[in-house]
Amino acid sequence: MAFAVFFQEGLQKELIGGDVNDRPLADFAEYLKTDSKDEAKTNRELALFHFSKEIQKLILKNPQSETIPNTSVAQIYEKFYNGSSPLELNDGMVLPLSGVEVSKDALKKVLTNALYPLHPIYTRYMKSLKDKKRDDLKQLDVDLLEGEQILIPAVEDIEFLDYIAKRRVKGSLIFSNYQIQFAVYDAIFQKWEARVKVPYAAIMVIEKVPGQNPANDQLIQIRCKDSRIVRFDFKGKTEAKAKCERLMSQMAFPENPHGFFAFSYKYVPPSPRSNDAIPKDGWQLYNIFEEMLRMQLPVNKWKISDINHEYVKAKTYPSKIVVPIGMTDEDLDSVFAYRSKGRIPALTWVHPITRAALVRSSQPLAGIKGNRCAADEKLLDLIRTTSTSDTLYILDARPKANAMTNQVIKGMGFENENNYPNCKIEFLNIPNIHTMRDSLNKLYILCQSGEDEKYLTRLEATKWMEYSHIILTGAVRIANLLEDGCPVLIHCSDGWDRTAQLGGIAQLLLDGYYRTIVGFQVLIEKEWLSFGHRFQKRIGHGMKNFEDDQRSPVFLQFLDCVYQIFVQFPCSFEFNLKFLLEIMDQLYSCRFGTFLFNHSKNREAIVGKTVSLWTYINANLDQYVNVFYMPDPSVLQPRVGMKDMVLWKEYFYRWHRLNPNNIITREMRVEVLQTTLDGRNARMKEMEDEIRKLKQELEQHKQDKEKEVSQE
Repeated sequence: MAFAVFFQEGLQKELIGGDVNDRPLADFAEYLKTDSKDEAKTNRELALFHFSKEIQKLILKNPQSETIPNTSVAQIYEKFYNGSSPLELNDGMVLPLSGVEVSKDALKKVLTNALYPLHPIYTRYMKSLKDKKRDDLKQLDVDLLEGEQILIPAVEDIEFLDYIAKRRVKGSLIFSNYQIQFAVYDAIFQKWEARVKVPYAAIMVIEKVPGQNPANDQLIQIRCKDSRIVRFDFKGKTEAKAKCERLMSQMAFPENPHGFFAFSYKYVPPSPRSNDAIPKDGWQLYNIFEEMLRMQLPVNKWKISDINHEYVKAKTYPSKIVVPIGMTDEDLDSVFAYRSKGRIPALTWVHPITRAALVRSSQPLAGIKGNRCAADEKLLDLIRTTSTSDTLYILDARPKANAMTNQVIKGMGFENENNYPNCKIEFLNIPNIHTMRDSLNKLYILCQSGEDEKYLTRLEATKWMEYSHIILTGAVRIANLLEDGCPVLIHCSDGWDRTAQLGGIAQLLLDGYYRTIVGFQVLIEKEWLSFGHRFQKRIGHGMKNFEDDQRSPVFLQFLDCVYQIFVQFPCSFEFNLKFLLEIMDQLYSCRFGTFLFNHSKNREAIVGKTVSLWTYINANLDQYVNVFYMPDPSVLQPRVGMKDMVLWKEYFYRWHRLNPNNIITREMRVEVLQTTLDGRNARMKEMEDEIRKLKQELEQHKQDKEKEVSQE
């Protein structure tokens, strides 16, 4: 619901500031009627003025008259929206739509508490007045996304502390409903541009740190989930700093997940190319029936069951799962009760030649008493018989000690080989989410420090690459077993973290389809989204407690392993590294609905209300295509030793080293490029001198040889 709001002339200056034009707001009424009429008609939810949640909307006195006719505001409202309703203030006052006089004191009390009282329409109107006093070359030029709106007027004369370039940069802060932008004036191109952009959802913590004068000066420091550190100095603007800090906190940590920008983003992809078979809507990209048909699922051995329809058995599992055809619903009910969180063994991939199955699940509820489940034992035996192998391999991602601890303390554990004939269990020794979180924190600290002293020693101490090595070793083991015709069941504790890593990487090695752009999207949809990886918990979407022990870089670690394979087989992937970076950026940004919530049950409710990341990527494929790609259906055999691991510097160091693409001003970029060019020119001159010297030596050598021949 939306309402037109008019301020009294004179009240305008008092509320907005003395530097605005003194023109009556009757002009603004005309502005609304002409400039925003079409916009209002096309968006029935558009608020001509939008106040913070607790304040609702206000209708004030008509600026053209001492007394307001009961029909004046109603007529405007009727003209735009055809309806009426009462308005409620946060102090309990109720104002009828027909309009009522409000005292200045009461109004100021309400507006003082508002974080962003003015809607962009009014902001644009006020800016149009201000811009007449400005040089046309110095207008702020900030690109906004579809559905992105400015919340408050730009906060000017703020300094950004570029700790990489070791300098302060003066500019303006712009707050939208999606991100913070820091705009600076580009003296070369003579215009304002946003050079620093931080989506609210990517913010991990907002804190105060000492400034140049620690006694009375504090900076606002923003630490982001991608390790970026951003610092702003408000130069004594205490009130502006406090208001901006409250606004950032409110937007970064909304009380409701529907407060994320994904629910406001209105991206509409261009028309698909005539020869493009990719679905226009990314939400329609993955379909279990189409995927099983692509894999030529043996229908005489497997079936797609809807026993989990509407997620009645396991809310974190897909609504449709693939199980052996010999399992009845009664059998499956028993297995649901025996596996942690009801995450029963379900097929995710089948080998095209050996027909060996890749199956995933959670740990069994064996406990210290060794509880058994006949239906679970039957299920695993049926999985074994779907291939020609005599053995089903159960690969437990955990260290054995951890699995035994779960068995003793939590009543869970692992399969007893004595109870599962023809099954062999192996432990892959991948540490838990807490160990991985500590490892990433150490790596971020190392990258942020910028120090070279004992760098390799400190890098090794983070153990990040060691853990990537362990995960890749396990995935290669799975791929080799499937290639040899042996079916594999993989699980960890609950089967939504390490299990997704191992299964996803193994399929990437085995199936060339998953190395295409669309295939990789399908792989993420299948292994990570449909099987319930807890993105909300692991990333901490909207969570203010940045020390929450459920956060962990599980998905980042998966993409890091993909990177390790990519650098060894750079021509075997249809996508480039920018594709991986885009996925990570949008994972944190909450611009798309793809990675919101913890499982498919909740995510299904936002299909159509948010945009899929794949919709955007597939509409801009040219940015993500690997120009060196050569389709390769063969199985990849990467080297996974510690000596083969490399740090993904394009991700971990992109915010923490001096790079011409990351420098704030073009003046600095010109300076860096000029220095680089001078260095290359100097080196070129050295090479030319060296070539000239070598030619002289060669010519002298020829003359000496000719002289020797003539003397003979």
